[in-house]
Amino acid sequence: METVWITHPNLDGRTIEVSKQSLPHHQRSGWVETDPPPPPQPPQRPDLQSSEAPANAGASALPQPPKSRRSTSRKDD
Repeated sequence: METVWITHPNLDGRTIEVSKQSLPHHQRSGWVETDPPPPPQPPQRPDLQSSEAPANAGASALPQPPKSRRSTSRKDD
């Protein structure tokens, strides 16, 4: 399926990708065809000041939710 990028003048430059087949429908609503947006930039990593890795290297920056206990069924003897 071939797609095109469109933007609407009232939506602050927001662009969306739609099928080329639906372009006339969107154009009747005020959308205009545009170039695709630039790819997102990778996040900037701060340079490490020392040669040692930080203590939490590889650890997730997001807090992990507490582990919930699984209920177990009681075996009948």
